[in-house]
Amino acid sequence: MYKYLNLFLLGVSLNAFGAHANPSELHIVTFDIAPFSYFENNELKGYNIDILKQLEKSSGLKFNYEVLPYERLKLFLKRGTPDLLINLRALCLKNSKAYEVQEKLYETVPAIFVKKGTQPTRGNIRVGRLLGTCGLVSKKYLKNANIVDLPSLDQAVEMLVDKKIDSICGLGPVVNYSLQKRKFSEPMVIYKSQTNDDHMFDAVLCRKKSLSPAIKKQLEQAARGIKIPKII
Repeated sequence: MYKYLNLFLLGVSLNAFGAHANPSELHIVTFDIAPFSYFENNELKGYNIDILKQLEKSSGLKFNYEVLPYERLKLFLKRGTPDLLINLRALCLKNSKAYEVQEKLYETVPAIFVKKGTQPTRGNIRVGRLLGTCGLVSKKYLKNANIVDLPSLDQAVEMLVDKKIDSICGLGPVVNYSLQKRKFSEPMVIYKSQTNDDHMFDAVLCRKKSLSPAIKKQLEQAARGIKIPKII
């Protein structure tokens, strides 16, 4: 019996050692949303990838990247799976039991995009609002009767092309990037951006609380030298 017990304990010890055999490797999860992180010609690109690559090089840590649809990323956060990611402050703090904000990286807020010279507060201009964004900015500048809530940016852009809506309200950099990819007879410009005193839409470095103090220190030191790319 003792023989089998010793073998069992040895197996548990080896498994525990194997799970932490390379503590300098971090599981990095990011989402496939341009311009933050996306594939182009089978290469992972974007603002967040640029920042993470800088962090990986400067820290001397090894990053293992995994790209997920945004909804799955939120599920992974609830499970406490990623070691590190770049996310909105609000979504990082919603999982505060497992994660903490290391630092703010850049601002990204909802904005209303309209055809140049258009005033969305006047007339019957229909605005496609992306779900989960634009709460404050639409309440301040738009009429409720003119707001069409939409589940995806692709649908909003298609409706804009088909002239079923006249403008889009959503996360500024994402909408701007998508609009630049399409040709419109009149240029689309930002009418108003959301001002948010609690900065819950800021992009932050979100790290797992359980990371070792040594790794946290490496990440903090490396982050001091990060050059933030210009955000659209």
